[in-house]
Amino acid sequence: MALSNFDSLRWFLPETILALGVLVVLGVDLLARGSSRFTAGAIALTTLAASFIALASTSGGPATGLFGGLVARDAFADFWKVLFLTVTALEDHTGMLLQPG
Repeated sequence: MALSNFDSLRWFLPETILALGVLVVLGVDLLARGSSRFTAGAIALTTLAASFIALASTSGGPATGLFGGLVARDAFADFWKVLFLTVTALEDHTGMLLQPG
């Protein structure tokens, strides 16, 4: 079953949150004077947590094609999203602890 563009937005929420989070991290780093890696890392971890929550709230449904069948949303895709979110969060957290400033 393929969903229309508007109906797909709810199921595409984790990716939307990640894209907006990247823009916020880049904007803060660009506009804020003296912004630290800790600030960027904290924003990134918050974004990853919000994306994970959105993924958990929209998972468990039947296999669906988003945006007219262009993007697959199923348990296999959700597994890889959880894996990449977890690894990225662990790496970001470790990088925040090990690097000064």
